[in-house]
Order: sequence, then structure tokens, then C-alpha cells
Amino acid sequence: MGFDSICDVVADRSTASDGDVALVIRGVISAMGEAFLRNEVVQLGNLGNFRISIGSSGTVDEKDFQANLIRKPKIIFTPGAKLRAMIEKISLERIGKEPEKSNPGGGDDDDDRPVIE
Repeated sequence: MGFDSICDVVADRSTASDGDVALVIRGVISAMGEAFLRNEVVQLGNLGNFRISIGSSGTVDEKDFQANLIRKPKIIFTPGAKLRAMIEKISLERIGKEPEKSNPGGGDDDDDRPVIE
């Protein structure tokens, strides 16, 4: 689902217009960027938390460490309780016909291993 579609759905379920929703989401993104620059965790209630993660390759001696060993920062998202609960409701099932077993004795005909009878 794209940004415009999300704004439309939220607008349909509220008194806000799709433009208002878009404005608020863009404001949240801007505020998140400012918080990341201060190394803060951004907590968005039931949606979850966002935080910056920075790592590097290690060296044996401190004198060997250089700035180019630091990896590019990443944003880590941890879903909130409501999102985790939504995931638990998802069920999966196989669609389509199961492949027929050509050898009910247990060995596959396509298998090169010897069959002991």
C-alpha cells in the first residue's frame, strides 16, 4: 500500500482530509529525523519504536581503528504490541494440489540413493 493510499484510508476513517493526514505523517518523519540526530529512540505507541544502530568492524589494537571501519547507520524498527498481535492472527495454508507420491514404499524415484528391499 502506497503513501497516498494510506492517507486516503486514514482520511476515510476520520474527520481529517487526505492532505491533513499526509501533512501529519510528513511532520512525524521530520520529527523522527531530528530525534535520530540526537540519538533518541522514537516511540510511536502501538506502532512501535524506531532507533538508530551504528556498528563497525573491530580491530585488535585501538591504534589500528579508523573512521572508515564504521558502517553506515541503520534504522531499527521494533513493532509495538498491537502490530505483534496482528501478525499472530495471520495464518498460512498451502494452495494447490500436493504432488503425488510415485513410490508409496518411501523412496523417491528421482533419488539416486539405493533402495534396500
